[in-house]
Amino acid sequence: MGVIVVMIFFFMVLFGGAIFVIGGALSGLDSSGAATTTGAGFLAFGEKVAILDVSGVLGEGTAYQADTAALIAQVKAWQENSSIKAIVVRVNSPGGAVSATQELYEALHEYSAETQNPVVTSMGDIAASGGYYTAMATDYVFANPGTLTGSIGVIMSFYDYQGIQDKIGISSRVVKSGEFKDIGSGSRAMTSEERALLQDTILDTYDQFLEAVVMNRERKIRTVLSETMTSGSITAEDVYDHAREVCDGRIFSGRQALEHGMIDELGTLDDAVRYAASKAGIAGEPTTIRGPVRRPTLFGTIQSKIEGIDKTLAGSARLEYRASFDQ
Repeated sequence: MGVIVVMIFFFMVLFGGAIFVIGGALSGLDSSGAATTTGAGFLAFGEKVAILDVSGVLGEGTAYQADTAALIAQVKAWQENSSIKAIVVRVNSPGGAVSATQELYEALHEYSAETQNPVVTSMGDIAASGGYYTAMATDYVFANPGTLTGSIGVIMSFYDYQGIQDKIGISSRVVKSGEFKDIGSGSRAMTSEERALLQDTILDTYDQFLEAVVMNRERKIRTVLSETMTSGSITAEDVYDHAREVCDGRIFSGRQALEHGMIDELGTLDDAVRYAASKAGIAGEPTTIRGPVRRPTLFGTIQSKIEGIDKTLAGSARLEYRASFDQ
C-alpha cells in the first residue's frame, strides 16, 4: 500500500511539474525563444505589440536593474519574430552608463530600420538622462503629465578622501607613466589641467546626446517655435539653439516637456500601445507581449551583489547619462 501511495505521489509531482514547465514555456517565451510575458498569457497568438521594460539604472550586466545586454538580446529576438508588429519602450529609468545606453539606442534604431515597424516610447515615473536618451531612438514619445524627464547631460563624480587620510595618518604614493594616468584620484586635489581635460570629454559626450535629441525632436521643436516665429523662417540653427537651451541638465514634468517639444503627447502606457498598434495596422484591441522577464536565481543574486560592491567602491568615476538626484 505504501509503495502505491509513493508512486501516486511521484506521478502527481511529475505531472504537475510538466504542466508548470509547459505553461512557463508558453507564457514565458516568444517564437524566437526569448523570455517574455504576455497580456494574454500563453494563448497570445497573432499580431502583437511588444513592450520592452527599461526599468532602473542602465548598464551592461546583471548588477544593473536595466541590464542592456538582456534588453538588446530581447530586441534582436523580437526583430526575428514576424508576429511582433511594433515595440513600445516602457521607460522607468534615471539613466546610467553612457556606452551601454548608446548600444541600446542603436539596437532600437536597427530594429526600426530592419523591420520598418513602429517603435514608441511610454515614459513612466522617471525617464531622465539616459532614460530620455533611450526614448530618442523611437518614433513617438508619450509621457504622463507628472513624469520626471529631461536631465539631459553628462555627469562624472569622484570621491575625495583626503580628509580621512589626514585623520588616520596615511598617504598615497603613486608611480605613473603619464601626467594624467591617475586623474580623478581621491587622495589629492584635482589640478586645473585635469579638470579641463575631463570637462572636454564630458562636453564631447554631451554633444553626442544633443545630436540625438535634435535629430529626434526637430519636427516637434519646429512646431513649438512656430508659435512665436514664422514657420518658413525657422532654421536648423534655431532648432539646435532651442534644444541646447533646454538641454542643460534641468528636469521637466511631462507637461513641461511637451511645452518644450521634448515629447510628442501626454498619455499612458495603454495610449502608447494603442498608438503603436494603429501605426502597425493592427485592428481592434492589441495583444501585448512583455519582456525581458527576470527570473532571478540564488547564484545570480549573489553575483549581482558582488559586482555591486565593486561599483560602490569605485564610486561614480565613469561617464554617465544619469539624473544626479538619483545618486
